[in-house]
Amino acid sequence: MKTAVLATGRAGILAFDPSYHGVTLGALAATSRTAFREPFRRHLHHHLHRLPYGCDPGAIERLAATTDLAAILAEPVVGREGVIPPPDGWLAALADTCRHHGALLVADEIFTGLGRTGRLFAVDHDGVRPDILCCGKALGGGLPVAATVGRREVMAAWDRGGEALHTATHLANPPACAAALAVLDLLAENDLPGRARRLGQTVGRRLHGWPERSPRVRAVRGRGLLWGIELDRPETAKGLAESLLQRGVLALAGGADGTVLQIVPPLTITEAQLTAGLDLLDAALAAL
Repeated sequence: MKTAVLATGRAGILAFDPSYHGVTLGALAATSRTAFREPFRRHLHHHLHRLPYGCDPGAIERLAATTDLAAILAEPVVGREGVIPPPDGWLAALADTCRHHGALLVADEIFTGLGRTGRLFAVDHDGVRPDILCCGKALGGGLPVAATVGRREVMAAWDRGGEALHTATHLANPPACAAALAVLDLLAENDLPGRARRLGQTVGRRLHGWPERSPRVRAVRGRGLLWGIELDRPETAKGLAESLLQRGVLALAGGADGTVLQIVPPLTITEAQLTAGLDLLDAALAAL
């Protein structure tokens, strides 16, 4: 967000509901969860606009035409807030709007990047090249490291001479950077994005008929090794997560309304482990 404001000289940011972009004071303004934002509302970014995720691109175009948008900030697939893929062509429409109005497209790939959805980055499914891309989590293979990458002319906005306008205590931590380079090599050498895509087809086939089989399952959606099972109530999702934990499987019950159980196995999971986990998930659902 700071890069977009610096590079464009504008203040406006468009984010979507639902979304999760983190809880630090700057990113918190863009995160949609009211419970996270409300205690700090007076101190948040006051030029932030909101529209529904996957909304009519015409609404985004009209907003961009009437505000000083520096950037459109979007998750290529909504992650923590419900595992929601975008409508076909929606990300491309965001990119077109940004180009037309001189704003920057920022892709938050902290959750979805580095092979999780079956491509190196989730934007690759739509052939979209954002101006700025954020990645992290898997980047360090367990060590804390994240990166903001972007077009050279955009990132050049930071090159102003004198003291750095932005820095951090652990910036460019050598062991974490070495881990990140090793992770990138392993992703390529083992084609982990392609593996996630193939295993994701297995998950999809197993979960496909669940809404018809169980009245408690409203929908199943996902891509690669990122899946969400939308249940009838938050209590059902929480109970399913607890039942899975008793069976030795970790899963997060979340989403904007607490009804979505997230299936996010490691990209290195074996086929036998994946099958066993899905069997346990089937048993836990049947036992509710």
